[in-house]
Amino acid sequence: MWLRSIVSSCLTLFLTSSCFFSAWAQEPVYQPFEVDSVAAPRGGLPMLNSFLKTHLDKPFMARVANATGRVTVKGIVETDGRLSDVQILRGLRPDCDQEALRVMRHANFWRPALKGGKPVRQAVTYPVTFQANAPVYYAQGNSMMYYKDDVLSADPATADKVIILPVDTTTGLPTGDLRICKASKGVPGKEVARFPFTRVHSESEDMDSTVMIGHKQPDGDWIGMIYTLRLDGSLLKTESADRNESPTTYYHRNGQVALQEDNMTKRRVAYFSSGLLKRTQQWVIDDPNDKMVGSYRVDMEWDSTGRQLVTNGNGHSINHQWVASSQDKAKQTLLTEEGDYLNGFQHGVWKGQTADGSYQYEERYEQGQCLGGKTTINGQTTTYSEALKSPEFEGGQKEMYAFLAQNITYPVDAQRAGIMGKVFVSFTVCTDGSLCDFKLLRGVHKSLDREALRVVKRMNKLWKPGSQRGKPIRVKYSLPIAFQLG
Repeated sequence: MWLRSIVSSCLTLFLTSSCFFSAWAQEPVYQPFEVDSVAAPRGGLPMLNSFLKTHLDKPFMARVANATGRVTVKGIVETDGRLSDVQILRGLRPDCDQEALRVMRHANFWRPALKGGKPVRQAVTYPVTFQANAPVYYAQGNSMMYYKDDVLSADPATADKVIILPVDTTTGLPTGDLRICKASKGVPGKEVARFPFTRVHSESEDMDSTVMIGHKQPDGDWIGMIYTLRLDGSLLKTESADRNESPTTYYHRNGQVALQEDNMTKRRVAYFSSGLLKRTQQWVIDDPNDKMVGSYRVDMEWDSTGRQLVTNGNGHSINHQWVASSQDKAKQTLLTEEGDYLNGFQHGVWKGQTADGSYQYEERYEQGQCLGGKTTINGQTTTYSEALKSPEFEGGQKEMYAFLAQNITYPVDAQRAGIMGKVFVSFTVCTDGSLCDFKLLRGVHKSLDREALRVVKRMNKLWKPGSQRGKPIRVKYSLPIAFQLG
């Protein structure tokens, strides 16, 4: 009896395995020369090259070695456009190989091969190139940046200054104090300045709670690069304390770049979590006398498959994103928004609706100017004249500046020293008009910075909250406060 049971089990296993391999055999992997139409990236090779240029992050120790060359990667383009079974065909060095694998495993935007008019699986290979980089020096756990006359130097032997920074060699993130030392013949000497490694926790009700890491000056201002991490350790944002030194970059949870803002050219480039281009925008100045007054114009836009929707500012946009349901905040639902762009700005009727029907809106635009709209949330409809309304000080800007003039006391030490300038602060205007999350963005002098924060805190409860489609929302607000001596 037991023998019959074993034979029966083995026969069942054999038949099941045979069926499995038979089903797998029905989906062979073809070579490019065996298909009628080869697999190709959606958007063509320029799209794939742009993807690699943006998302490939050369490992820190590879930058130290200034490693250059190609990693040849192979994979299989599946019938749904995914890239599977990604492997190294020819490597460069282990850390570069792993980075090439990481990036290519996210490149799931292929148009599948066709054979006999049907999608088929096809093998592909592609070279991932690591370019030469600026000199990066590393010794005893520290990144070393050498300078000659305050200019980054490629020759440590001629440098007169070195910046020493402890880093994590896997992530490239700082792990300790930033030190500036004198240098002679490539050897660090006397320490002339030290900026402590700082971690700032930020709790938020409507966004990810985060930790900012970087270095601060004695007056409390950040210096160098600032990194914002989610609580799970994933990177959310990188920015320079001097915003003009490098672009500000935001990241999706999967590590892919979500948005890059070039603070010099005022250009924005957004990406889907797959790595495909989503949108390009350019800042347009509305007031020639004030470069801060303006708006972003949409130049190009694509959908998640790489199909271009907007060209040179004109086209019909359709966007999909997952949002919290208005019926149950614990659940996610798909929000679909669509409308036309004319010369880079929203124009005509724009509509949005969630898949579960809990939220919908309709608005009318004239060259980017909202003429009004209505939103329905769980059956209740609200009308509004502005889609997005900024928070406002009671009485408007004129009253706000009058309040500042009446309440600012020029610090005596700064007055005696003739210190002047603009202090930039930020705060959040809550839904009830109260203020919170006060931060010093850019300081001038310790006492001026303190006075700017003090007087801004006195503005609490004197603001009208911002709103989105008729509903009050929390809005972060930045304010320059000028200290001028007659």
